[in-house]
Amino acid sequence: MRVPIRKVALAASLLLVAAVAVLIWALRRPSRTEISLRIIPRAAHTGDLDTLLFYAKQGHGEAIQRLGDPRFKAAEPFLIELLSDDRRKVSAATALARIDLDRNLPRLTGLLEDQNPDIRYGAIEALRSIPRWKDEHAWKAARAVAAHLQDDGPVGGPCLANWPIGLTAHEALCELLAAPDKPAGHGSINWSKDRMARNAASWSTWFREHENRPVLSILLEQSRHPSARARTRAASQLSKYEDLKSVDRLVELLGDPDQEVPQRAASALRRLTQHSPPMKDPKTFSQVWHSGSRQAWEAWWKKERDGFQFR
Repeated sequence: MRVPIRKVALAASLLLVAAVAVLIWALRRPSRTEISLRIIPRAAHTGDLDTLLFYAKQGHGEAIQRLGDPRFKAAEPFLIELLSDDRRKVSAATALARIDLDRNLPRLTGLLEDQNPDIRYGAIEALRSIPRWKDEHAWKAARAVAAHLQDDGPVGGPCLANWPIGLTAHEALCELLAAPDKPAGHGSINWSKDRMARNAASWSTWFREHENRPVLSILLEQSRHPSARARTRAASQLSKYEDLKSVDRLVELLGDPDQEVPQRAASALRRLTQHSPPMKDPKTFSQVWHSGSRQAWEAWWKKERDGFQFR
């Protein structure tokens, strides 16, 4: 039985049209890079929750992280579901904490009990990164981390493969409370159980001595520590406390003799006040730029302090 030539031609035309349509769709479909660098940031900026959830449900880590904003409280049920996914639970718990730290901090500190050392390490890193601490939050987080100083399980990552999790916990505590004794070096450091136990004991003593003090007062005190490392840490942590005293001290730290402290103080001021004074040379950290920045900040803060409102 012969098939009419017209039918064959029609079928071929339809297949060609379908192939062209598929090709056009594939070419117009955004790449993963475009999604991460353009679409998701734009959705976060405009508050487009539907777009963020669409990509978060497809497993885009950037979208999950961007959901960590008080504007996206409606995303909490989805993020809570992700807590059962080992690949996403740290990102989900961090996003939940950023949405509502009062209610969701226990979800993040709870990951310090996880059987997977990579998840415990991720939770510690997340605790260090969360902005806008209150005193009670910092104390809860610090105590949760201190409880794991004697945990000597290995952690993942190319630079930290040989670090016991206790070392990272100690480092996180130093960051949270601006302590000066951060361990130095990378990779090959290996603490003994006895040494970790001694550090755990020293932190317990420290907590007993300071438990009635506001964390902000501790940070302000540490910002005057003889160690530049402690002053640098304190500058970073002060950006999380919306208090006029934080801004006062950060402006003063712009005149610190150490090179890193003023840089960290300037970054903290920008985060805390949502303000950036004009700079003479933003590309290089020179003494001319440093002096101009300090003068600009001092002039601005003198003018704005009395009526200043944190955003």
